[in-house]
Amino acid sequence: MPSAQVTITQLPAAGAITGTEAVPIVQNGQTVQTTTGAIAASPAQNQTFITLNQQPTLPNSRSLSGSTGIGLVDGGAQSTLQITLNGASGALESLSPGFVVKTGGTVVARSLTTTANGIAIANPNGVAGNPQFSLSDTVGTINGLAGTGLMGVVGGSTTTLVEIQGTANQISIANGTGPGNPTIAITSNPTIPGTGAMIVPTGTSAQRPGGTNGQIRFNSDTAQYEVYQNGWVDLSTSSGTVDFYHNGMVVASGDGLNFVDSANIDLTVVDDPFNGWVDVTPNLTTTGVAAGAYGSQSNTLTATVDVYGRLSALAQTAIGNLPNAALQNSAVTFNGVTVSLGASGTITSNTTNAVTFNNSGAGDASGTTFNGSAARTISYNTLGAPSTTGTNASGTWNISISGLAATATSLAGGVAGSLPYQSGVASTTFLGIGASTTIMTSTGSAPQWSAASGITVGTATNIAGGAAGSVPYNTGSGATTFLGIGSSTFLLTSTGTAPQWSDPSGVTVGTATNAVNSGITLTSTNATFYPSFVANTSGNEPIRVASGLTFNPSTNTLTTTTFSGALSGNATTATTATNANNIAITASGTNASFYPVFVSATTGNLAPNVDADLTYNPSTNTLTAGTMTATTGIFGGIF
Repeated sequence: MPSAQVTITQLPAAGAITGTEAVPIVQNGQTVQTTTGAIAASPAQNQTFITLNQQPTLPNSRSLSGSTGIGLVDGGAQSTLQITLNGASGALESLSPGFVVKTGGTVVARSLTTTANGIAIANPNGVAGNPQFSLSDTVGTINGLAGTGLMGVVGGSTTTLVEIQGTANQISIANGTGPGNPTIAITSNPTIPGTGAMIVPTGTSAQRPGGTNGQIRFNSDTAQYEVYQNGWVDLSTSSGTVDFYHNGMVVASGDGLNFVDSANIDLTVVDDPFNGWVDVTPNLTTTGVAAGAYGSQSNTLTATVDVYGRLSALAQTAIGNLPNAALQNSAVTFNGVTVSLGASGTITSNTTNAVTFNNSGAGDASGTTFNGSAARTISYNTLGAPSTTGTNASGTWNISISGLAATATSLAGGVAGSLPYQSGVASTTFLGIGASTTIMTSTGSAPQWSAASGITVGTATNIAGGAAGSVPYNTGSGATTFLGIGSSTFLLTSTGTAPQWSDPSGVTVGTATNAVNSGITLTSTNATFYPSFVANTSGNEPIRVASGLTFNPSTNTLTTTTFSGALSGNATTATTATNANNIAITASGTNASFYPVFVSATTGNLAPNVDADLTYNPSTNTLTAGTMTATTGIFGGIF
């Protein structure tokens, strides 16, 4: 064999392998020879293989096969074997988001819908979360009503609580807000409104009812109003005439007469057709006495009464200074000495016992009675409050008090409604009662009454009333009340007249339509965020996210399970890199087995391949293969 170095591809092609062909192999670092048959028999092939079809030469092989929903697509030699979904399973891959329903041999996407107003569905296809049913439109507002009452519809889509109300003194309402049936009735003693007329029941005499006292109707036969008072009687008809006698003579006869006799007695005579008597009413209008107030502590009255018992004259006379002698008791007597009123006299005690007052504190206490039978010494330092009742009661004690007075029943001076205040040290005066609606303020030195309109009030820190968490609101001008704290998660809404707490499930919130822009916030937070996407390239679509698509702004890492399409830049792990011109190369001296990469052609864009029987160890620089063939010769190595 020539000694020129050749490559394996330069060697002549071999014929059919018989098993006796000699081939070099490396054992224990040296190249030795063996036969192809020995290589085929050693080691024994007892591994399990997966093959596309049954291979009799591989007794431990297993072939792939499809089943319901799974099929195999063989791309041929040097191509791929694809395991694919078919039938209903395959249809799942092309469905749009939503619920999946199997029909026949395939599946279709479904979304929950409603057929009428009153029910709303959030997330009807289940993509963004569990579908949620809620009441909407008119039914929703009914669910959100609070309180008890009748329901009214406003504008065809909104409901509110209403109450049936009557007009004062005309119509009375029972259960105007329910829950029982409202009862509408004419109120007792009603006032009929209007400026026109009211029509009472009208009928013939034959149509009169049985009759109850107090009934009134219009008789179309007699063209008269009639009432029932122990029988039907016309209102405009009297039952007869009345004879009027004076001094034994008939002076007039008739019904509804008015008389004035020679004594100026003015009488009105009216026949009562219902009760059978005659009303005679004296008109006492010519008594000659002027209206007014008569009599006082300083005047006396003189009156004149005529034969008919009328007060015909009344005069008052001023009371002058009466002489003492004109009084029934015009003198007083003490110890046998009589002294006329207005005069003076000397009264001599008939006892030699005396009463002595001092301020030394020694002597009889307050309440001691002196009747002359024994001498008494009374110290006014020991006197308590003066007695104003009982035997020998005294009047007012004019005693200066130093220190504190225990209890003062009244203060001297001041008119009704006055307020006492100190105008100086130990000096008390009174402020007269203020006008209605005025407020007490201070001048800086004394109290005064001021008009409320002129008072400037600061900011109120707190509002009186209301429990913790209550919300104040006005029920009218100048009238404030409180709305109690609502339940957790409830929203504050309006009834149209007052605020109320409403369950969010009963509140219909509109949708922001066709938003052109939205607020953007730059962040570099080291956290997981979810990129948003929509289902179409145009139109108004809900914004969605998926738990399997995330982005970390701190590391600029976009993460998902699968990328489809061409990628540019460096991909840490890519299933398929299409038409890569270059790949990163890293030198290695690791003592381990690596698999050299080869392709099926010398040009084009091809998938890289490896073989389990072709390995390379960078540490020993050893290339190992199941069989190595040299067409001319191999030099420079150990075989």
